[in-house]
Amino acid sequence: ALSATPDAEKFVIRRLGETVQTDTDLMARLAAAGVVPGSGVSASRENACSTIFSDSRISSIRTR
Repeated sequence: ALSATPDAEKFVIRRLGETVQTDTDLMARLAAAGVVPGSGVSASRENACSTIFSDSRISSIRTR
């Protein structure tokens, strides 16, 4: 099962910026992973890659 790393920070998604909203592929991936406004997530960053874990679903999203 996927789980956040021990050094992951917890956040609540308040809004998704306009830059993200114009990327329909990323928006679909975020929605499928449960990363939507109002959702809780854990996130960590390693080098140029961020990993976001949804608190409501067992999934993760990697971004560059």
